Amino acid sequence: MREAKAGIPVSIFAFLLAFLSLFAGSVKQAAATPLATETTPVSSGSDDTPAAPSITTQPISQTANPGQAAIFTVVASGVAPLTYQWMRNGTAIAGATSPVYTTPAANAEDNGARFSVAIANAAGQATSGIATLMVSPAAQSGQPAATASPRDRPVKTSKFLSNSYVGLQVGYIDYAFSNAQLQPGFQAQTVQVPHLAARVVLLGHEFNKYISGQVSELIPAHGVDYQNVNGIPGNHYLWQDNIAGFTAKARLPLSKRWSLFGEGGLGVVTRNGFTINQATALKGANYATFLYGGGIDYRLNENWDFPTGVIVAPGQGKQPNTLFFSGGFNYTMRRVPEEPAATDSPNAPIWPRNFIQVGYITNALGYDVNDFFTKGKVPIFWHGTIELRSGVVVDYQRNLFHTRRFFALDWGAAISTWKSRINGDRFYTVALYPVLRIPIVRTNPAEFYFNYSLGGPALITRTTIDNVPAGKVFTFQDFMGLGMYLGRKRRVTAEVRIQHYSNANLFLANPGVTIPLGFYLGTTF
Repeated sequence: MREAKAGIPVSIFAFLLAFLSLFAGSVKQAAATPLATETTPVSSGSDDTPAAPSITTQPISQTANPGQAAIFTVVASGVAPLTYQWMRNGTAIAGATSPVYTTPAANAEDNGARFSVAIANAAGQATSGIATLMVSPAAQSGQPAATASPRDRPVKTSKFLSNSYVGLQVGYIDYAFSNAQLQPGFQAQTVQVPHLAARVVLLGHEFNKYISGQVSELIPAHGVDYQNVNGIPGNHYLWQDNIAGFTAKARLPLSKRWSLFGEGGLGVVTRNGFTINQATALKGANYATFLYGGGIDYRLNENWDFPTGVIVAPGQGKQPNTLFFSGGFNYTMRRVPEEPAATDSPNAPIWPRNFIQVGYITNALGYDVNDFFTKGKVPIFWHGTIELRSGVVVDYQRNLFHTRRFFALDWGAAISTWKSRINGDRFYTVALYPVLRIPIVRTNPAEFYFNYSLGGPALITRTTIDNVPAGKVFTFQDFMGLGMYLGRKRRVTAEVRIQHYSNANLFLANPGVTIPLGFYLGTTF
Protein backbone atom coordinates (compact mmCIF):
# COMPACT_ATOMS: atom_id res chain seq x y z
CA MET A 1 0.00 0.00 0.00
CA ARG A 2 3.00 2.24 -0.16
CA GLU A 3 5.18 3.92 -2.71
CA ALA A 4 7.32 1.98 -5.11
CA LYS A 5 10.64 2.15 -3.29
CA ALA A 6 9.45 0.37 -0.20
CA GLY A 7 8.97 -3.28 0.63
CA ILE A 8 6.43 -4.79 2.97
CA PRO A 9 6.41 -3.63 6.53
CA VAL A 10 5.95 -7.20 7.76
CA SER A 11 3.97 -5.98 10.68
CA ILE A 12 6.24 -5.99 13.70
CA PHE A 13 2.89 -5.50 15.24
CA ALA A 14 2.18 -9.10 14.52
CA PHE A 15 5.49 -10.92 14.65
CA LEU A 16 6.46 -9.62 18.08
CA LEU A 17 2.91 -10.11 19.27
CA ALA A 18 3.15 -13.76 18.28
CA PHE A 19 6.49 -14.27 19.95
CA LEU A 20 5.77 -12.53 23.20
CA SER A 21 2.21 -13.37 24.05
CA LEU A 22 1.83 -17.11 23.79
CA PHE A 23 1.65 -16.65 27.54
CA ALA A 24 -0.36 -13.42 27.38
CA GLY A 25 -2.92 -12.98 30.06
CA SER A 26 -1.06 -15.34 32.37
CA VAL A 27 -1.01 -14.62 36.09
CA LYS A 28 1.75 -15.27 38.60
CA GLN A 29 1.79 -18.83 39.86
CA ALA A 30 2.25 -20.06 43.39
CA ALA A 31 3.94 -23.29 44.30
CA ALA A 32 0.70 -25.12 44.97
CA THR A 33 -0.57 -27.42 42.20
CA PRO A 34 -4.35 -27.69 41.60
CA LEU A 35 -6.06 -30.95 42.39
CA ALA A 36 -7.23 -33.18 39.57
CA THR A 37 -10.55 -32.44 37.93
CA GLU A 38 -13.59 -34.38 39.07
CA THR A 39 -16.13 -35.05 36.31
CA THR A 40 -19.64 -36.43 36.64
CA PRO A 41 -20.87 -37.29 33.12
CA VAL A 42 -24.40 -38.31 32.20
CA SER A 43 -24.29 -41.95 31.13
CA SER A 44 -25.45 -43.00 27.69
CA GLY A 45 -24.80 -45.85 25.32
CA SER A 46 -24.60 -43.56 22.30
CA ASP A 47 -21.40 -42.17 20.81
CA ASP A 48 -23.34 -38.98 20.02
CA THR A 49 -23.86 -38.11 23.70
CA PRO A 50 -22.98 -34.40 24.31
CA ALA A 51 -19.61 -33.97 26.03
CA ALA A 52 -19.61 -33.11 29.73
CA PRO A 53 -17.42 -30.15 30.74
CA SER A 54 -13.67 -30.77 30.74
CA ILE A 55 -11.34 -28.34 32.48
CA THR A 56 -8.34 -27.58 30.28
CA THR A 57 -6.77 -24.86 32.47
CA GLN A 58 -7.13 -25.11 36.25
CA PRO A 59 -7.35 -22.10 38.59
CA ILE A 60 -3.92 -21.18 39.98
CA SER A 61 -3.11 -20.12 43.52
CA GLN A 62 -2.54 -16.38 43.94
CA THR A 63 -0.63 -14.06 46.24
CA ALA A 64 -1.98 -10.58 46.98
CA ASN A 65 -0.85 -7.60 49.01
CA PRO A 66 -3.32 -6.11 51.48
CA GLY A 67 -5.84 -3.93 49.70
CA GLN A 68 -5.28 -5.70 46.39
CA ALA A 69 -7.59 -8.07 44.57
CA ALA A 70 -6.71 -11.48 43.12
CA ILE A 71 -7.93 -12.99 39.86
CA PHE A 72 -8.75 -16.69 39.48
CA THR A 73 -9.34 -18.04 35.98
CA VAL A 74 -10.57 -21.34 34.59
CA VAL A 75 -10.75 -22.58 30.98
CA ALA A 76 -13.15 -25.40 30.11
CA SER A 77 -14.52 -27.13 27.03
CA GLY A 78 -17.77 -28.96 26.46
CA VAL A 79 -21.15 -28.57 24.82
CA ALA A 80 -22.55 -25.06 25.34
CA PRO A 81 -24.02 -23.52 27.34
CA LEU A 82 -21.57 -23.93 30.21
CA THR A 83 -22.49 -22.55 33.63
CA TYR A 84 -19.95 -21.53 36.27
CA GLN A 85 -20.19 -21.24 40.06
CA TRP A 86 -17.16 -20.17 42.08
CA MET A 87 -16.84 -21.29 45.70
CA ARG A 88 -14.84 -20.06 48.66
CA ASN A 89 -14.00 -22.71 51.24
CA GLY A 90 -16.74 -24.86 49.69
CA THR A 91 -19.46 -22.19 49.84
CA ALA A 92 -20.92 -20.70 46.67
CA ILE A 93 -20.02 -17.04 46.06
CA ALA A 94 -23.04 -14.96 45.07
CA GLY A 95 -22.73 -13.54 41.55
CA ALA A 96 -19.46 -15.37 40.74
CA THR A 97 -20.75 -17.15 37.64
CA SER A 98 -18.18 -16.45 34.90
CA PRO A 99 -14.89 -18.13 33.89
CA VAL A 100 -12.97 -15.40 35.74
CA TYR A 101 -13.48 -14.48 39.38
CA THR A 102 -11.92 -11.37 40.94
CA THR A 103 -11.87 -11.23 44.73
CA PRO A 104 -12.64 -8.15 46.81
CA ALA A 105 -9.64 -6.31 48.25
CA ALA A 106 -7.64 -8.80 50.34
CA ASN A 107 -7.06 -8.53 54.09
CA ALA A 108 -5.45 -10.69 56.78
CA GLU A 109 -8.58 -12.84 57.24
CA ASP A 110 -8.40 -13.91 53.58
CA ASN A 111 -5.00 -15.58 53.96
CA GLY A 112 -5.38 -19.30 53.16
CA ALA A 113 -8.86 -19.02 51.62
CA ARG A 114 -9.52 -21.87 49.17
CA PHE A 115 -11.26 -21.22 45.86
CA SER A 116 -12.70 -23.67 43.33
CA VAL A 117 -15.28 -23.59 40.55
CA ALA A 118 -18.03 -25.99 39.44
CA ILE A 119 -18.78 -26.07 35.70
CA ALA A 120 -21.90 -27.75 34.34
CA ASN A 121 -23.88 -28.35 31.19
CA ALA A 122 -26.68 -30.68 30.16
CA ALA A 123 -24.26 -33.61 29.98
CA GLY A 124 -22.65 -33.36 33.40
CA GLN A 125 -20.48 -31.38 35.78
CA ALA A 126 -16.77 -30.83 36.47
CA THR A 127 -15.23 -29.36 39.61
CA SER A 128 -11.85 -27.72 39.48
CA GLY A 129 -8.93 -28.22 41.79
CA ILE A 130 -8.35 -25.93 44.76
CA ALA A 131 -6.54 -22.61 44.32
CA THR A 132 -5.38 -20.86 47.49
CA LEU A 133 -5.25 -17.13 48.16
CA MET A 134 -2.17 -16.11 50.13
CA VAL A 135 -2.02 -12.61 51.59
CA SER A 136 1.49 -11.20 51.88
CA PRO A 137 3.08 -11.07 55.37
CA ALA A 138 2.61 -7.32 55.52
CA ALA A 139 -1.10 -7.93 55.89
CA GLN A 140 -0.66 -10.14 58.94
CA SER A 141 1.87 -7.96 60.71
CA GLY A 142 -0.26 -4.85 60.37
CA GLN A 143 2.38 -3.15 58.23
CA PRO A 144 1.03 -0.98 55.43
CA ALA A 145 1.50 -2.34 51.96
CA ALA A 146 1.82 -0.31 48.80
CA THR A 147 -1.12 -0.37 46.46
CA ALA A 148 -0.99 0.52 42.82
CA SER A 149 -2.62 3.70 41.63
CA PRO A 150 -5.66 3.31 39.39
CA ARG A 151 -3.62 4.27 36.34
CA ASP A 152 -1.31 1.26 36.89
CA ARG A 153 -4.03 -1.37 37.24
CA PRO A 154 -4.91 -3.67 34.37
CA VAL A 155 -7.47 -2.02 32.14
CA LYS A 156 -10.82 -3.76 31.76
CA THR A 157 -11.34 -4.48 28.08
CA SER A 158 -14.13 -2.33 26.71
CA LYS A 159 -17.32 -3.89 25.41
CA PHE A 160 -16.22 -2.83 21.94
CA LEU A 161 -12.92 -4.72 22.15
CA SER A 162 -14.25 -7.72 24.03
CA ASN A 163 -14.16 -10.69 21.62
CA SER A 164 -12.29 -8.57 19.06
CA TYR A 165 -9.08 -9.86 17.54
CA VAL A 166 -5.97 -8.98 15.54
CA GLY A 167 -3.82 -11.35 13.54
CA LEU A 168 -1.20 -12.13 10.93
CA GLN A 169 -0.97 -14.72 8.16
CA VAL A 170 2.20 -15.25 6.13
CA GLY A 171 2.46 -17.29 2.95
CA TYR A 172 2.65 -17.64 -0.84
CA ILE A 173 1.06 -15.08 -3.16
CA ASP A 174 0.44 -15.99 -6.79
CA TYR A 175 -0.42 -13.50 -9.53
CA ALA A 176 0.55 -13.89 -13.20
CA PHE A 177 2.20 -10.56 -13.95
CA SER A 178 4.06 -10.52 -17.28
CA ASN A 179 4.52 -8.39 -20.38
CA ALA A 180 0.81 -8.89 -21.05
CA GLN A 181 0.06 -6.16 -18.48
CA LEU A 182 2.16 -3.55 -20.34
CA GLN A 183 0.68 -1.08 -22.77
CA PRO A 184 1.17 -1.72 -26.53
CA GLY A 185 4.66 -0.77 -27.64
CA PHE A 186 6.35 -1.71 -24.36
CA GLN A 187 8.31 -4.89 -23.63
CA ALA A 188 10.40 -5.79 -20.57
CA GLN A 189 13.53 -7.90 -20.88
CA THR A 190 12.69 -9.68 -17.60
CA VAL A 191 9.70 -9.72 -15.23
CA GLN A 192 10.46 -11.00 -11.73
CA VAL A 193 7.47 -11.98 -9.57
CA PRO A 194 8.27 -12.55 -5.86
CA HIS A 195 5.86 -14.76 -3.94
CA LEU A 196 6.25 -13.93 -0.22
CA ALA A 197 3.40 -11.92 1.30
CA ALA A 198 1.63 -11.20 4.59
CA ARG A 199 -1.96 -10.51 5.48
CA VAL A 200 -2.58 -8.37 8.57
CA VAL A 201 -5.94 -8.56 10.34
CA LEU A 202 -6.21 -4.98 11.54
CA LEU A 203 -9.38 -5.65 13.53
CA GLY A 204 -11.86 -8.50 13.70
CA HIS A 205 -14.80 -9.25 15.97
CA GLU A 206 -16.45 -12.52 17.00
CA PHE A 207 -20.21 -11.99 17.13
CA ASN A 208 -20.71 -15.57 18.33
CA LYS A 209 -18.93 -18.93 18.01
CA TYR A 210 -20.01 -19.23 14.36
CA ILE A 211 -19.86 -15.73 12.83
CA SER A 212 -17.17 -13.03 12.80
CA GLY A 213 -16.20 -10.05 10.67
CA GLN A 214 -12.80 -8.50 10.01
CA VAL A 215 -10.84 -5.77 8.26
CA SER A 216 -7.57 -6.95 6.73
CA GLU A 217 -4.74 -5.88 4.46
CA LEU A 218 -2.73 -8.16 2.14
CA ILE A 219 0.77 -6.91 1.29
CA PRO A 220 3.52 -8.56 -0.80
CA ALA A 221 7.03 -8.67 0.61
CA HIS A 222 8.57 -7.32 -2.60
CA GLY A 223 7.19 -5.69 -5.72
CA VAL A 224 6.97 -7.22 -9.17
CA ASP A 225 10.07 -6.00 -11.03
CA TYR A 226 9.88 -5.03 -14.72
CA GLN A 227 13.52 -4.81 -15.86
CA ASN A 228 15.00 -3.00 -18.85
CA VAL A 229 11.74 -1.99 -20.52
CA ASN A 230 12.25 -1.38 -24.25
CA GLY A 231 15.97 -1.91 -23.74
CA ILE A 232 16.27 1.06 -21.36
CA PRO A 233 18.33 -0.05 -18.33
CA GLY A 234 16.41 0.20 -15.07
CA ASN A 235 13.99 -1.44 -12.66
CA HIS A 236 10.31 -0.54 -12.45
CA TYR A 237 8.61 -1.95 -9.36
CA LEU A 238 4.94 -2.76 -9.49
CA TRP A 239 3.46 -2.75 -6.02
CA GLN A 240 0.19 -4.56 -5.49
CA ASP A 241 0.54 -2.84 -2.20
CA ASN A 242 -2.93 -3.20 -0.87
CA ILE A 243 -5.70 -5.73 -1.14
CA ALA A 244 -7.92 -4.42 1.61
CA GLY A 245 -10.57 -6.84 2.82
CA PHE A 246 -13.88 -6.18 4.56
CA THR A 247 -15.15 -9.71 5.03
CA ALA A 248 -17.44 -11.94 7.06
CA LYS A 249 -16.29 -15.36 8.31
CA ALA A 250 -18.42 -18.41 9.09
CA ARG A 251 -17.06 -21.18 11.31
CA LEU A 252 -18.10 -24.86 11.28
CA PRO A 253 -16.76 -26.67 14.39
CA LEU A 254 -15.36 -30.15 13.79
CA SER A 255 -14.29 -30.73 17.38
CA LYS A 256 -13.57 -28.64 20.45
CA ARG A 257 -10.36 -27.33 18.84
CA TRP A 258 -10.65 -27.83 15.06
CA SER A 259 -13.06 -26.05 12.74
CA LEU A 260 -13.57 -25.20 9.07
CA PHE A 261 -14.14 -21.61 8.02
CA GLY A 262 -15.32 -19.74 4.95
CA GLU A 263 -14.78 -16.06 4.22
CA GLY A 264 -16.30 -13.59 1.78
CA GLY A 265 -16.89 -9.90 1.28
CA LEU A 266 -15.56 -6.73 -0.27
CA GLY A 267 -11.97 -6.55 -1.53
CA VAL A 268 -10.33 -3.33 -2.73
CA VAL A 269 -7.30 -3.83 -4.99
CA THR A 270 -4.92 -0.89 -5.39
CA ARG A 271 -1.48 -0.68 -6.95
CA ASN A 272 0.73 1.75 -8.85
CA GLY A 273 1.76 1.81 -12.50
CA PHE A 274 4.81 3.41 -14.10
CA THR A 275 5.88 5.54 -17.05
CA ILE A 276 8.79 5.41 -19.50
CA ASN A 277 9.92 8.76 -20.92
CA GLN A 278 6.65 10.35 -19.74
CA ALA A 279 4.56 7.70 -21.52
CA THR A 280 2.41 5.29 -19.53
CA ALA A 281 3.95 1.84 -19.78
CA LEU A 282 1.66 0.18 -17.25
CA LYS A 283 -1.53 1.62 -15.84
CA GLY A 284 -2.28 1.62 -12.13
CA ALA A 285 -5.21 -0.33 -10.73
CA ASN A 286 -7.85 0.67 -8.24
CA TYR A 287 -11.07 -1.39 -8.15
CA ALA A 288 -13.48 -3.26 -5.91
CA THR A 289 -13.96 -7.00 -6.19
CA PHE A 290 -15.38 -9.99 -4.32
CA LEU A 291 -12.77 -11.38 -1.91
CA TYR A 292 -13.42 -14.96 -0.85
CA GLY A 293 -11.69 -18.01 0.59
CA GLY A 294 -11.65 -20.60 3.33
CA GLY A 295 -9.55 -23.02 5.34
CA ILE A 296 -9.14 -24.84 8.63
CA ASP A 297 -8.55 -23.38 12.09
CA TYR A 298 -6.98 -24.77 15.28
CA ARG A 299 -8.07 -23.08 18.54
CA LEU A 300 -5.36 -23.39 21.19
CA ASN A 301 -7.32 -21.60 23.91
CA GLU A 302 -9.82 -18.76 24.29
CA ASN A 303 -7.24 -16.22 23.04
CA TRP A 304 -5.24 -17.99 20.32
CA ASP A 305 -6.36 -19.38 16.95
CA PHE A 306 -4.10 -20.69 14.18
CA PRO A 307 -5.84 -20.56 10.77
CA THR A 308 -4.50 -22.04 7.53
CA GLY A 309 -6.21 -21.36 4.24
CA VAL A 310 -6.47 -19.52 0.92
CA ILE A 311 -8.12 -16.31 -0.28
CA VAL A 312 -8.85 -15.23 -3.86
CA ALA A 313 -9.14 -11.73 -5.33
CA PRO A 314 -10.42 -11.90 -8.94
CA GLY A 315 -8.66 -9.72 -11.49
CA GLN A 316 -10.12 -6.99 -13.65
CA GLY A 317 -9.00 -5.98 -17.13
CA LYS A 318 -5.25 -6.58 -17.35
CA GLN A 319 -5.01 -7.07 -13.60
CA PRO A 320 -4.52 -10.84 -12.99
CA ASN A 321 -6.26 -12.95 -10.36
CA THR A 322 -4.56 -13.06 -6.97
CA LEU A 323 -4.34 -16.20 -4.80
CA PHE A 324 -2.81 -16.20 -1.34
CA PHE A 325 -2.03 -19.45 0.53
CA SER A 326 -1.14 -18.78 4.16
CA GLY A 327 -0.91 -19.80 7.78
CA GLY A 328 -0.75 -17.65 10.89
CA PHE A 329 -2.53 -16.65 14.08
CA ASN A 330 -5.33 -14.53 15.50
CA TYR A 331 -5.24 -13.16 19.06
CA THR A 332 -8.67 -12.51 20.61
CA MET A 333 -9.15 -10.07 23.46
CA ARG A 334 -11.51 -11.20 26.23
CA ARG A 335 -13.35 -8.95 28.65
CA VAL A 336 -12.23 -8.63 32.26
CA PRO A 337 -15.15 -8.76 34.75
CA GLU A 338 -16.56 -5.54 36.15
CA GLU A 339 -14.95 -6.19 39.54
CA PRO A 340 -11.71 -4.22 40.04
CA ALA A 341 -8.83 -5.94 38.26
CA ALA A 342 -5.92 -7.17 40.34
CA THR A 343 -2.73 -5.19 40.21
CA ASP A 344 0.30 -6.60 38.50
CA SER A 345 3.23 -7.92 40.46
CA PRO A 346 6.14 -5.59 41.23
CA ASN A 347 8.08 -7.15 38.34
CA ALA A 348 5.34 -6.58 35.76
CA PRO A 349 5.31 -3.64 33.34
CA ILE A 350 3.39 -0.49 34.12
CA TRP A 351 0.61 0.33 31.67
CA PRO A 352 -0.23 4.05 31.84
CA ARG A 353 -3.81 4.81 30.93
CA ASN A 354 -2.92 8.11 29.26
CA PHE A 355 0.09 10.01 28.12
CA ILE A 356 0.75 13.16 26.16
CA GLN A 357 3.95 14.05 24.31
CA VAL A 358 5.48 16.87 22.30
CA GLY A 359 7.91 15.87 19.57
CA TYR A 360 10.52 17.70 17.51
CA ILE A 361 11.47 16.16 14.16
CA THR A 362 14.67 17.02 12.29
CA ASN A 363 16.78 15.72 9.41
CA ALA A 364 19.96 16.99 11.08
CA LEU A 365 21.01 13.32 11.49
CA GLY A 366 19.99 12.43 7.95
CA TYR A 367 17.72 9.58 6.84
CA ASP A 368 19.98 6.63 7.65
CA VAL A 369 17.60 5.23 10.26
CA ASN A 370 14.71 5.38 7.79
CA ASP A 371 16.86 3.67 5.13
CA PHE A 372 17.94 0.94 7.54
CA PHE A 373 14.36 -0.08 8.29
CA THR A 374 12.97 0.36 4.75
CA LYS A 375 15.54 -0.84 2.22
CA GLY A 376 16.67 -4.24 3.52
CA LYS A 377 15.69 -7.64 2.12
CA VAL A 378 12.78 -7.83 4.56
CA PRO A 379 11.88 -4.20 5.28
CA ILE A 380 9.70 -3.51 8.27
CA PHE A 381 8.75 0.06 7.43
CA TRP A 382 8.10 2.35 4.44
CA HIS A 383 10.13 4.95 2.57
CA GLY A 384 8.63 7.81 0.58
CA THR A 385 9.90 9.89 -2.33
CA ILE A 386 9.10 13.17 -0.55
CA GLU A 387 11.43 13.86 2.39
CA LEU A 388 10.77 16.31 5.22
CA ARG A 389 13.21 18.67 6.88
CA SER A 390 11.55 19.33 10.25
CA GLY A 391 8.32 19.25 12.19
CA VAL A 392 6.57 19.57 15.55
CA VAL A 393 3.99 17.05 16.85
CA VAL A 394 1.56 17.13 19.79
CA ASP A 395 0.54 13.57 20.56
CA TYR A 396 -2.03 11.97 22.93
CA GLN A 397 -2.47 8.23 23.55
CA ARG A 398 -4.85 6.18 25.72
CA ASN A 399 -4.71 2.50 26.60
CA LEU A 400 -7.49 0.29 25.26
CA PHE A 401 -6.30 -3.19 26.22
CA HIS A 402 -3.27 -4.94 27.66
CA THR A 403 -2.21 -8.32 28.85
CA ARG A 404 -0.67 -8.59 32.29
CA ARG A 405 2.90 -8.51 31.01
CA PHE A 406 3.47 -8.74 27.31
CA PHE A 407 1.80 -6.07 25.15
CA ALA A 408 -0.72 -3.26 25.05
CA LEU A 409 -3.00 -1.77 22.40
CA ASP A 410 -3.57 1.98 22.53
CA TRP A 411 -5.31 4.53 20.38
CA GLY A 412 -3.89 7.96 19.74
CA ALA A 413 -4.48 11.36 18.16
CA ALA A 414 -1.86 13.78 16.82
CA ILE A 415 -1.71 17.25 15.28
CA SER A 416 1.49 18.16 13.47
CA THR A 417 3.19 20.91 11.48
CA TRP A 418 5.86 20.06 8.86
CA LYS A 419 8.40 21.66 6.54
CA SER A 420 9.64 19.87 3.39
CA ARG A 421 13.32 19.28 2.68
CA ILE A 422 13.75 20.96 -0.74
CA ASN A 423 11.38 23.94 -0.94
CA GLY A 424 10.55 24.31 2.74
CA ASP A 425 6.84 23.89 1.99
CA ARG A 426 4.81 24.27 5.18
CA PHE A 427 1.80 22.00 5.80
CA TYR A 428 -0.18 20.41 8.63
CA THR A 429 -1.60 16.97 9.45
CA VAL A 430 -4.20 15.57 11.86
CA ALA A 431 -4.33 11.82 12.54
CA LEU A 432 -6.07 9.12 14.58
CA TYR A 433 -4.18 5.83 14.91
CA PRO A 434 -3.78 2.48 16.70
CA VAL A 435 -0.55 1.63 18.56
CA LEU A 436 0.99 -1.68 19.60
CA ARG A 437 3.28 -1.27 22.62
CA ILE A 438 5.66 -4.02 23.79
CA PRO A 439 7.85 -3.72 26.93
CA ILE A 440 11.50 -4.64 26.40
CA VAL A 441 13.48 -4.01 29.59
CA ARG A 442 12.38 -2.96 33.07
CA THR A 443 14.81 -1.43 35.57
CA ASN A 444 14.38 0.62 38.74
CA PRO A 445 14.91 4.04 37.11
CA ALA A 446 13.36 3.30 33.69
CA GLU A 447 11.20 0.96 31.67
CA PHE A 448 11.87 0.58 27.92
CA TYR A 449 9.33 -0.30 25.22
CA PHE A 450 8.94 -0.69 21.46
CA ASN A 451 5.88 0.66 19.62
CA TYR A 452 4.46 0.34 16.12
CA SER A 453 1.50 2.07 14.49
CA LEU A 454 -0.03 1.06 11.16
CA GLY A 455 -2.64 2.68 8.91
CA GLY A 456 -3.89 5.58 11.02
CA PRO A 457 -6.31 7.72 8.95
CA ALA A 458 -5.05 11.28 8.56
CA LEU A 459 -5.72 14.59 6.79
CA ILE A 460 -2.92 16.53 5.11
CA THR A 461 -3.28 20.20 4.12
CA ARG A 462 -0.92 20.23 1.09
CA THR A 463 -1.32 17.95 -1.92
CA THR A 464 1.79 19.09 -3.80
CA ILE A 465 5.02 19.01 -1.82
CA ASP A 466 8.40 19.99 -3.26
CA ASN A 467 6.67 20.17 -6.67
CA VAL A 468 5.63 16.50 -6.40
CA PRO A 469 1.89 15.62 -6.50
CA ALA A 470 1.19 13.86 -3.19
CA GLY A 471 -2.41 12.70 -3.78
CA LYS A 472 -5.49 14.01 -1.99
CA VAL A 473 -6.05 15.45 1.48
CA PHE A 474 -6.82 11.98 2.87
CA THR A 475 -3.84 9.79 3.70
CA PHE A 476 -2.55 7.26 6.24
CA GLN A 477 0.03 7.64 9.01
CA ASP A 478 2.50 4.97 10.19
CA PHE A 479 5.30 5.15 12.76
CA MET A 480 7.64 2.96 14.77
CA GLY A 481 9.88 3.84 17.68
CA LEU A 482 11.59 3.10 20.96
CA GLY A 483 10.64 4.79 24.21
CA MET A 484 10.96 4.69 27.97
CA TYR A 485 9.11 5.64 31.14
CA LEU A 486 11.27 7.39 33.74
CA GLY A 487 11.03 7.81 37.49
CA ARG A 488 9.71 5.69 40.33
CA LYS A 489 6.11 6.31 39.30
CA ARG A 490 6.93 6.39 35.57
CA ARG A 491 5.48 9.87 35.17
CA VAL A 492 7.97 10.98 32.47
CA THR A 493 8.09 9.44 29.00
CA ALA A 494 10.72 9.92 26.28
CA GLU A 495 10.68 8.42 22.80
CA VAL A 496 12.45 8.40 19.43
CA ARG A 497 10.59 7.37 16.27
CA ILE A 498 10.44 7.50 12.47
CA GLN A 499 7.23 8.17 10.58
CA HIS A 500 5.61 7.93 7.15
CA TYR A 501 2.54 9.11 5.24
CA SER A 502 0.96 7.60 2.11
CA ASN A 503 -2.54 7.12 0.73
CA ALA A 504 -2.29 3.34 0.14
CA ASN A 505 -2.61 3.88 -3.63
CA LEU A 506 -6.19 4.98 -3.16
CA PHE A 507 -5.27 7.82 -5.52
CA LEU A 508 -3.07 7.79 -8.62
CA ALA A 509 -0.47 10.03 -7.02
CA ASN A 510 1.14 8.26 -4.04
CA PRO A 511 4.84 9.10 -3.72
CA GLY A 512 4.85 8.68 0.06
CA VAL A 513 6.32 11.05 2.65
CA THR A 514 9.43 10.10 4.64
CA ILE A 515 9.73 11.70 8.09
CA PRO A 516 13.16 11.53 9.76
CA LEU A 517 13.98 10.96 13.42
CA GLY A 518 11.68 12.59 15.92
CA PHE A 519 12.43 13.15 19.60
CA TYR A 520 9.45 13.13 21.98
CA LEU A 521 9.08 14.10 25.63
CA GLY A 522 5.93 13.92 27.72
CA THR A 523 4.13 12.76 30.83
CA THR A 524 1.84 9.88 31.82
CA PHE A 525 -1.31 10.23 33.90
